[in-house]
Amino acid sequence: MTDRQTALRWIAPNLLDAIADPELVYALTLANLMSPRLWDIVARIRAEAGEEPRDIAARAAQYIDHHFEHVPPAQLFEMYGTLDLERQAERIGADTIRYALESINDEFAWREARNLTPETLDVPRFRRGEVPAFTYGTIDEAHACRRLLGHRHHKPLGLTCCVDEAALYAALLLAFPEFAAARLFFLMEPSHCTVMHWNADDAHWYYSKKLQFSRQDWRRLVTQDYAGDVQLAFDDKLHDCDTIATAEGLVTCGESGSTLDLGRHAATIDIAERFLGAATRQLTRLRQEATVGFREELAHPGVLFASLGDFSGAADVAERIRSRAFDARDPFAVRALHVFRAVDVPDPSVYLFAGHSSGLAETFLPRPTSVEECLSVVRACEGTESIFDDRDRIALPDETMRYRTGSDRDKALLLHVLLDRMDGWTPGRSTRWRTTLGARRAIVDGPGLRIDAESLMPAEAMDVMPIAVLGGT
Repeated sequence: MTDRQTALRWIAPNLLDAIADPELVYALTLANLMSPRLWDIVARIRAEAGEEPRDIAARAAQYIDHHFEHVPPAQLFEMYGTLDLERQAERIGADTIRYALESINDEFAWREARNLTPETLDVPRFRRGEVPAFTYGTIDEAHACRRLLGHRHHKPLGLTCCVDEAALYAALLLAFPEFAAARLFFLMEPSHCTVMHWNADDAHWYYSKKLQFSRQDWRRLVTQDYAGDVQLAFDDKLHDCDTIATAEGLVTCGESGSTLDLGRHAATIDIAERFLGAATRQLTRLRQEATVGFREELAHPGVLFASLGDFSGAADVAERIRSRAFDARDPFAVRALHVFRAVDVPDPSVYLFAGHSSGLAETFLPRPTSVEECLSVVRACEGTESIFDDRDRIALPDETMRYRTGSDRDKALLLHVLLDRMDGWTPGRSTRWRTTLGARRAIVDGPGLRIDAESLMPAEAMDVMPIAVLGGT
């Protein structure tokens, strides 16, 4: 992939991106730690739970249970449509897509045989090779999704999928000094993502909303519901488990290849086996086969977590991650900023590429035939608030269209992409338009046109001190 195609994976990650690069969940976790909204929840949990790690973990899980709504696949198909798998194959590879669909359908076949398949999974569409076109995001994107619920009473704080929930839960824990990234990992399969963490002799498995296990809870479930059969119990939870994502790297039988230092490989599997009480088929496979794809990689989240040290809030985390991105040129710090949608990144033009190329662009963006039509589309987005409640973060054009709101910067990006679509833009083609994002104004200009993105009226002069420039020459 090109650098911009790689950046798209982090800016607008879909289900296939998460399978192709499981460390995405750590970038989501770090992006959540940069959100003031997350730290508001942290303050409430601290007030209710005190300092006992098990109480903090329980309160974090309860908060997600009570305030966020899990969106099942059937609803995702309805809300977002389907991914264009030919375009996705060009970006992430046909083998990854084939592996993902085979694994997901194998998981669903097991669930059907065990009568564990609710209709909301929409198994037939996956069997036809369809994948919903939703994207994962931070707590702030989850909150923005409330707008899609219309006038429904008792709206949740946000709408989430399993990767969102796992990253949110991990971020809530890591906001407390009682927890550390080195004592947490994600246990994953292509269709689901879970969190396992431990502290001293205490261990927990966050499986999903409304389903978390202490070691004792798990043993009780195995004894009472499975007559002591650990393998069957684990099959019912993660039948196609193929990845453990740690802060130091991956243990995986998936397409991405293992990156965890071989000296820590066995210790990680040991932790999971001790919790479950047996060496399951899936963990044995990870222990024996994951070494085949091992590759060393310096850009893993553990380096970034170690550099953060003790932090006390969103601004503190954001400042340290930006420092790592710009001063230390830490690739994972840049990824976290992309997930967070920070305007101030080393190469802001990646947002223009993502605006054109996200899996939802074709679903939600029209193809205007004139400048005035482009402006009319932007004017129809009447709201002026950022979906992030932060002008220094940028929404993609499909998001501005869906939620009918955006800051001047969001609308500038939307207008730019619409003008390109009017011109028949295709990947690899340059743009004749330029977007300048300034401290107070955002301007879109090009041949015979200069538009102030807030008023959507002609701007007489380019009196903008640029923070970021997209397109142009």
